[in-house]
Amino acid sequence: MAACLLALSCVTGCGGGDGPELATVSGTVTLNGQPLHGAVVTFLPKSGGRPAMANTDEDGHFKLNYSSTEMGGVAGSNTVRVSKQEAKPDGSGQQELIPEKYNEQSSLEYEVKPGRNDFEISLESK
Repeated sequence: MAACLLALSCVTGCGGGDGPELATVSGTVTLNGQPLHGAVVTFLPKSGGRPAMANTDEDGHFKLNYSSTEMGGVAGSNTVRVSKQEAKPDGSGQQELIPEKYNEQSSLEYEVKPGRNDFEISLESK
């Protein structure tokens, strides 16, 4: 059992092999003070490489996934994007519900440190 826990901690915290150093990243996203359900949270490493992503639950909570087999995000400085889309009323595609300053034009930056990270991401629609 101890060997299994050690192996799991390396997958989530060490980054393993030649890949980047990963750290556990979770948190809560709010919009105008209310939990944001059904949003996509993306941490893009400033150093380059693969982003880590998560979907928020009904309470706005998220836990990042680096890949289908690795939890966490890349340690270091990350640009954070938050996106939530819904169908346009006329059925012509999707519309973004989150202001651009938090997604495509995001200036949100968070420092992911080795170990566990828990972030409160507070967004305002204005």
